[in-house]
Amino acid sequence: MNTRLVAVIIIGIIISTGTGYLYDQTYDCLFPPTWFKIPRSYSLGDCLQMYADGTLPDYTNARENHAEKQARNMELIERYKDESVVEAFYAKYDDANVSGGSDFVSYSAGNNDDFRVRMNLYYDENYDLTHLRLYCYIGGEFQSEIAQEDILHYLKNYHCLTYDTGELKKEQFIREY
Repeated sequence: MNTRLVAVIIIGIIISTGTGYLYDQTYDCLFPPTWFKIPRSYSLGDCLQMYADGTLPDYTNARENHAEKQARNMELIERYKDESVVEAFYAKYDDANVSGGSDFVSYSAGNNDDFRVRMNLYYDENYDLTHLRLYCYIGGEFQSEIAQEDILHYLKNYHCLTYDTGELKKEQFIREY
């Protein structure tokens, strides 16, 4: 009797563990995390078939890779926060957002209806800055790219709305902003 009970318990543990793993994998297949780039939505049958075929995406490794990438991005954002152009960007645009990419850190502000400004700091494999880019968009359309050597001056003295449209002179800009 004891042997039978132990066998039932062991089989139950194996089945529940396997079912739990399968549930986790198919759940992620049916409802992939928003950061996980997946080409289309799958049905339960598609997910189970991919699991059986061994072609189900590896969501566990994807989560770990995503977490590592996010941690690296946060380190780079922290590393570059004291750059004079970054400080000037935050001083000029108080609604600034920051994000990281594979070879750049991107700062953006504004919205597509009015204006949008984006500044990218590019780095090499040693995470040393290589170059900068600053773009202005008005009404969702590209207006200009500010030369790298002029970015700090531009951020201290101009704004995307005034600089690109030419509607206001520098003195008016200083009074209004």
